[in-house]
Amino acid sequence: MKVNGNEMAITLRHDANLTALPFCNETLRQINEFYTLPPTVDKRKPSVYIPVKKAIEGCFTSRLTFDNIGELFEILVDDVSFDLLINRKVEKTAYRNVKALSFELRGNNKEALYLRINIAETRKSFIENWEYNTPDIRFKPETKTYLFDGHNIFYSVNGNARTIPLVYRFTLNGSLNDCRKYVLNLYFPFTDEFFPKNRLIEKLVIPIASGIYLELNELKPLSDETSTDCADAVLCKQGFNVTGLIKLIIKTRTQYREIEL
Repeated sequence: MKVNGNEMAITLRHDANLTALPFCNETLRQINEFYTLPPTVDKRKPSVYIPVKKAIEGCFTSRLTFDNIGELFEILVDDVSFDLLINRKVEKTAYRNVKALSFELRGNNKEALYLRINIAETRKSFIENWEYNTPDIRFKPETKTYLFDGHNIFYSVNGNARTIPLVYRFTLNGSLNDCRKYVLNLYFPFTDEFFPKNRLIEKLVIPIASGIYLELNELKPLSDETSTDCADAVLCKQGFNVTGLIKLIIKTRTQYREIEL
């Protein structure tokens, strides 16, 4: 990606694997906190700033592709640390041993799937310049980006599986603190075929691509924000607490993986 005419690149390093990410957005930085000693009364000695805390924070966003989807979901698992190598053209910075703090997976019908990950530091985190022997790999523009198809989501209630007629948008938010919490929001036109108010959904499956899908279990309804004040179709927003397992399942000719959150 080019930002203000400069070529930018972001690389994820996890378990010695280097994965080039399509550069969409990143706000990684180090926050410094200081304790201030005021100047002397006669102003002969100016204010003194004493550093008391440094913290790495920020986020990055990536489109989902076959090359990166597995590695991106792997770093959302418990107690996983990773490195982020940022090439901002004018500087090349490595954020070492950071972890995922929270995430948002979102998709609009017929558009790219995006994953935003907020990061936090660990006890072993630090920032440095790139090692001279670290390759500067770049995301290949011809790499296929996964698109969300809102017509193929299916769910199971009381053992009966059905397909939702259309989901034009969804978001899955995860808080990865000690008490993990996952919330799914579905946006869809109201139909008699699917309106999950006050019903526990045993399983909901979001297809990512052929042989790759996201499985969510034990969805408890949270809210219903249906708007009936419209001349056309009634638009619904339904929220769920995901209380069971979340699994990314990859079944292709070259690999089989199940990643549990």
